[in-house]
Amino acid sequence: MLARGLSRRRWSELLGVALIPVFSSCAFFLDFDELQKNEGVDASAGSGGGTGALGGGGATGGVGGTSSVGGSTTGGSGGGGTSGVGGAAGSDAGPAAIPLTELGQKLADAVCTGLEACMGPAIELVTLGEDCHAVFGALLEDRYVAAIALSVAAGAITYDPVLGAACVQGLLNDAQQTPPACVDFNATVESCKSALGSLAAANEACSSVVECGDGLRCDLSAGCPGICRPYALLDESCTNDGMCDPRNGLYCRPSVDDAGVQSGTCAAFLPVGAACAGQAKCEPGSMCLGDQCRVLVDMFTARLGFSCSYTAGASLCEPGLSCEFAGFAFGAATCIAEKAPGDACKFALPDSCPASHYCSVNIFSTGGQCLALPTENQNCAGAAMQAAGFAPQCASGLACVNGLCQTRRRLGEQCATTEQCYSGLCATSGSGNRCAPLACP
Repeated sequence: MLARGLSRRRWSELLGVALIPVFSSCAFFLDFDELQKNEGVDASAGSGGGTGALGGGGATGGVGGTSSVGGSTTGGSGGGGTSGVGGAAGSDAGPAAIPLTELGQKLADAVCTGLEACMGPAIELVTLGEDCHAVFGALLEDRYVAAIALSVAAGAITYDPVLGAACVQGLLNDAQQTPPACVDFNATVESCKSALGSLAAANEACSSVVECGDGLRCDLSAGCPGICRPYALLDESCTNDGMCDPRNGLYCRPSVDDAGVQSGTCAAFLPVGAACAGQAKCEPGSMCLGDQCRVLVDMFTARLGFSCSYTAGASLCEPGLSCEFAGFAFGAATCIAEKAPGDACKFALPDSCPASHYCSVNIFSTGGQCLALPTENQNCAGAAMQAAGFAPQCASGLACVNGLCQTRRRLGEQCATTEQCYSGLCATSGSGNRCAPLACP
C-alpha cells in the first residue's frame, strides 16, 4: 500500500462491503453462515464474478436515503437525513400500492436511482458491466421478497401494499433531493419494515430479519429458528455490519488481534471533512481520499490526460474516462479514454476496456490486452483486475463456478455454489442443490 496513494481499502469502501460480490453475502439480512450450516448448503464459492456489493457495509455510495411512513427517521450520520413519504420537493408521486409480486423490482429501481445519485460515475465499479435495475431486481426478488412471501404464507407476518409503496417512494424522494440523502443500505432495510406487520418482539423466534420488529435482528447463530435480538450499539462487539444498529448510522469496524483473530466494534460513520485512516468508514455518499472524507460525486473532475494520482486534494476522472496507473496499481496515474478490443491496456479504474471485455494485465500492470469476457462453460478470467475485485470474471449474467463461467440461477433452479444464485443460497434438497430464499426452511 502506498502511503499517499489510494489503497485498495479506499476502493473497497467505494464498492461497499470490501468488494464482496453482491451475490455472495448479505449479513444485514440474516446470519448467512449459520443458515448454510443448517441447510446443508454447498458453501464452496467461485472466486469473484458478478457485480459489486450494494453499499451493504455502510461504506461509501449507500442507497439514496431511507424513510418510514409518518416521517420517522433513521440513519444517524448517513448524510442529508431522510424524508417522509412525499417529502422531497419535485418528486413524482408513485403508485398508491405495490403488490408483493412487484415489490422486488420497484425496490431495485429505487435503489439504483439512489446509487446513481450518490455514487455518480463510480456506480460502474459497483455494477461491473451489469444492468443495475435488472440485476438488483433479480437479487431483491429472490433474496428478500421471496423470504417475505414465505413468512406471509406461513402466517408469521403481514405485508401492506400501501406501506410498501410508501417505502419505495421515500427512497425515490431521498435520491431526488439536492444533494441526495445517502444512507447505508442496512438502514434502508430496517426502515422498510414499516410495510410489514405482526413482527416478532425481542427474544421471540424468527426465520429471517424480516420477521423481527424495529431495532431487532434475527440471530441464527444457534440454528433455525433464530431469535430476535436488539442490534449492538456504539462500541459494542460485532462480527459483521448486520449486527450494528443501522438506525444510529453504525457499522462494524473490524480489527485483528496479535493472534490473527478478527473481531469488530460498532462504530459511527465519519462525517464529510473528517480525517480518516485505518478501517474507519466515511458516511454514505463520501469516501476517504487523501486521508479526508470527501463527497464522492464532487470528485469526478479530472480531464483527459490529467493526473488522477489520489493524493490529498486530487480528483477522480470525468465520466467516460479511466484512471490508468503507470506501473503498479495505486501509484502515479493519468485519465485516459476507453480502449478498443485487442488494444494493449494497464491496470485502470474503472477498467479501460470496452463493455463485455476485460484487461488481462498482470499484477505489475504489464502484458495486458483487452480481451472478450469468457462466456458459458469457458474458463473464468483471472487477471490482476479480477484478483483485486475490480472486474468481472465472466460475461454478463454468468457466475464463476468451480473455475468455469455458468449461468446465474433463480429460485428453484439447480445450482452448484452460492455464487451462482441470485438469492445467495444454494441449498440441498431431495432433488439436488437448488437456489433457495435466505430464510429458515
